[in-house]
Amino acid sequence: MFALRRTMATMSPQASILKQAGKVVCIGRNYADHIAELSNAKPKQPFFFLKPTSSMLLPGEGPCVRPKGTDMHFEVELALIMGKVVRDLKADDTQGALEAIKAYAVAIDMTARNVQNEAKKKGLPWSIAKGFDTFLPISDVIPKDAIANPHDVELFLEVNGQVKQQGSTNLMIFQIPRILSDISKVMALQPGDVVLTGTPAGVGAVVPGDVMRAGVRVNGKELLEGKIEVNVEESTRAYEFAET
Repeated sequence: MFALRRTMATMSPQASILKQAGKVVCIGRNYADHIAELSNAKPKQPFFFLKPTSSMLLPGEGPCVRPKGTDMHFEVELALIMGKVVRDLKADDTQGALEAIKAYAVAIDMTARNVQNEAKKKGLPWSIAKGFDTFLPISDVIPKDAIANPHDVELFLEVNGQVKQQGSTNLMIFQIPRILSDISKVMALQPGDVVLTGTPAGVGAVVPGDVMRAGVRVNGKELLEGKIEVNVEESTRAYEFAET
């Protein structure tokens, strides 16, 4: 308990906000080019799943760790940090949706792709594929007023200095009001909850020794608070992927 208090006492205000998240809700298949590159079907309505908050990797907390036997892929996303309770939001309530957002961040939804593919084939949940520790590198908190229009920013991700993902949020299939509406009809969004809004095309694998750098640009200028730079290392833990 003393160690927990000491950690919270030394945590930055930005990190403290993110650590308050009760849940992380992720929108899948929300960019058409990404759907095509994975040969998935286009959803008729927003499709979402959960990542555990324990998967968060805040700036300075260390490397992103690849579990043994996994094909680990990156997916850069704009994250919404909620500031209000949201229940049964109407899909056309743009003002209500944007007012419910407290701040933003950039996140990398790491995925054990071979684990996910097996789960999809067998009709099993994706929790393992998405939920490993360090599988959610996330930036510092981006002040809300730094992003006037979350539907018009550019996300990017580089691996070892090479651009792998680069796309505008104006390419979202389902925009933020519809996303928050569909989620809030199923589960209430609470202050501090994090919502990931989907990833553009270009996802791919990283291996130990790689360095991922991600961020967001507004009117062509990168926001410093949205910067992520994280090394990839191999896990030394006991887990090793085996067919279910």
